[in-house]
Amino acid sequence: MRVKLQLVLCSDDGCEETVTDIVTLRKDSQHIEHLGLTLVEAKQLLTTLQQYLLTHQVDAFLAAHGTCETCGATLKGSVLKVEMDCD
Repeated sequence: MRVKLQLVLCSDDGCEETVTDIVTLRKDSQHIEHLGLTLVEAKQLLTTLQQYLLTHQVDAFLAAHGTCETCGATLKGSVLKVEMDCD
């Protein structure tokens, strides 16, 4: 059996924004020890999912918070420490 896992990111209105193939696994069901995911497969899946999800979330955050609310200037610096110069 082949198992293909995809990440589908949807906008708040429910429209699909992106579809990304995360992993394709070949799963043998001939032996009981082959059922489900192995620990290595589960860790790989979680790591890959976190990378895609975090990238999307950071991009969305920066798009929403990338300018000064007071003057509209583009903010510089990291997400945690932002330099502002709007006098």
